[in-house]
Amino acid sequence: MGPAALKTLTQNCRGWLRAECPKLIYQVEKRQAGIRDRIAWCLVTFLLQGVNVQFLPATENHYGAIGNLVDSPEELYLVCPTGHYPWDEEQLQAIATQRQELTVGQIDSTIVAFSNLYDVVPQQSAFIGNVVVAKAHRGKGLGKCLIQHMAQVCQTKYQAWPHLSVFNNNTRALLLYTELGFRPYGVESKLDLNQDRVALIHMKYGANRLG
Repeated sequence: MGPAALKTLTQNCRGWLRAECPKLIYQVEKRQAGIRDRIAWCLVTFLLQGVNVQFLPATENHYGAIGNLVDSPEELYLVCPTGHYPWDEEQLQAIATQRQELTVGQIDSTIVAFSNLYDVVPQQSAFIGNVVVAKAHRGKGLGKCLIQHMAQVCQTKYQAWPHLSVFNNNTRALLLYTELGFRPYGVESKLDLNQDRVALIHMKYGANRLG
């Protein structure tokens, strides 16, 4: 099989999997939830093979590029409500002392995504936080891949149930997390940059799917 034919076959397979993977994953019985999670991860990995993204531990050398992923005070509030714009290296150094598993997504040596874990309680729960993807790379599946990667770290390294929190006006992220299987379990009232009330929605992975 030549390169062109192989490329066409791969694209067709990816298209089929995008349509069918929810059925493939959730036809597995609840008692086989661990198997189902592994199937889901394998499918997501395959679907994103066309995007040459690597997830790496964040270092101080990445802090400047991480800060540049956020381009407005309003966006920073959604990513890090306690931060102040611009999101500089000093703030990220402080985050590194308070949080775990600081992770960057990299494509061709360019930092395109960032996230970390906080409030980690092994064998219980861990929160995925500070989730951000570069604007130029949004809508390409990187957000899904990043959340799946961080959820895998929660489950495999800490045996912890993945949690996250998202503001009600962050519609794109809220829809993504719901699509990935996160379900709301609590709401907290907060004030945004304009001192208007917003809802911080706390979500747990697979609340209605995994038994």
